[in-house]
Amino acid sequence: VDKESLSELSIMELLIDGVTNKHVLCGDTENPCALSNWPMLSFNDSKEVISIVWSYFDLRGSLDLKWIPCTLEKLLVTENALSGTVDLTSLPMTLVDFKLNKNALYGTVCLTCLPNSLKELGLARNQLDGTLNLENLPNSLEQLFLNENRFFGEICLTKLPKSLYRLVFGQNQLSGRLDLRSLPEGLRYLYLFKNPFEGETDFSQLPASLKHFYVSDTQLSGDLLVDNQRIYFTERSNIRLRHKSEEQ
Repeated sequence: VDKESLSELSIMELLIDGVTNKHVLCGDTENPCALSNWPMLSFNDSKEVISIVWSYFDLRGSLDLKWIPCTLEKLLVTENALSGTVDLTSLPMTLVDFKLNKNALYGTVCLTCLPNSLKELGLARNQLDGTLNLENLPNSLEQLFLNENRFFGEICLTKLPKSLYRLVFGQNQLSGRLDLRSLPEGLRYLYLFKNPFEGETDFSQLPASLKHFYVSDTQLSGDLLVDNQRIYFTERSNIRLRHKSEEQ
């Protein structure tokens, strides 16, 4: 069965089929109400679903992400109790904002087949694990939230999208050395804290745009030139702070 042959209601029913308390979304589970009566949905002029915002609904069970409507632009299902794995390989090409923060999702995630339209991806505060391939993120991506999971291994930060301005990896188990010499020129927020990254690091080529740089609770070392234009957190690391006045 493919999406093309199904009604919008049928597709949405398949999306939430694994949600154990789905009645909070569709009413009678045997005879779901019309989509216009489902909470926090938005539609285009053709009555196709373009936005789903189900936060703080205490949803349990799992979503089947392959049944996300083809026209969807925004999926915000945060602050629930959803479990299951996260298959990001068949998301619709219309998707701009996709967030499943603060659930109980587990397993690995593939970040190499994301839709080219995607600007924001949030999977923070789950139980996701495995390694992270950041070398084929969509060129459109602006914000990536992967903090407070169980991701491990080394990460490559030299091939990130130029549009990226917020990158959040705090509180994982990521390790190894970091090459920070080719970060996106518009990057404003970089959170790497509470990961066992290690080694002497070149901080001399951080982008001028960077305003928030959090590398506390790591094993990184190296000289970091600081000024009043940026907010740094380097506590419980081996980073040596140098003030511009010292360089004169």
